[in-house]
Amino acid sequence: MQKSIFVSSLADRFSDFLTFRGLGELKSKGQIGLLRHFDRFLAREGFQGQWLTRELIERYAAQGEHLQPGSQANRYSLVRQFCCYLCQFEPDCFVPERRPPRQRRPCRLPHIYTQNEMQAILQAASQLPPAGSLRPKTYFTLFGLLYCTGLRCGEACGLNLSDVDLDEHLLIIRHGKFGKSRWVPIAASTSAVLQRYLKEQATGCITPTWIWLSAKF
Repeated sequence: MQKSIFVSSLADRFSDFLTFRGLGELKSKGQIGLLRHFDRFLAREGFQGQWLTRELIERYAAQGEHLQPGSQANRYSLVRQFCCYLCQFEPDCFVPERRPPRQRRPCRLPHIYTQNEMQAILQAASQLPPAGSLRPKTYFTLFGLLYCTGLRCGEACGLNLSDVDLDEHLLIIRHGKFGKSRWVPIAASTSAVLQRYLKEQATGCITPTWIWLSAKF
């Protein structure tokens, strides 16, 4: 773990904490990001001490009041864990109280678009300005692909030309949810729409790599 990712007076402690917790792997980069956020807060506060106080942690917690309850809980939990670790070396370090488990938010029911609703969306996409540009064709093709395949938005937007096999009517999704990859079959009609779009997209482009070129929207 490189110590340079932290900038406050507790930089070494943060790095040692991550090493102790075994959080150097890519799968834990979210927790590393939360710890770096707290580290930047300490630097902005001009903190130069060797242990944390109640007032400092309460100010940090107050800055996250606009966040969703789950995000607040994740921030608070990681800071509390770090304080427990730091207290082993600095007995005067304040350790926040454990918060009660947060209530689960009710699950949102997904909306299943009807064929008529999808046709209306595609019609609206095809009429996006500027007329005659690639932009309406891009959104028409993208929304249609999402509807036909059930891909996540991030998966569809992340596709590039090497992920598309129109002859075999297949898409490969690289590094999807939980880092897994998979093949997604598509209908011959979907392949035809994609192929038509890619021909239009490649006009005037020397070596296109991405399917969705924002520079031409």
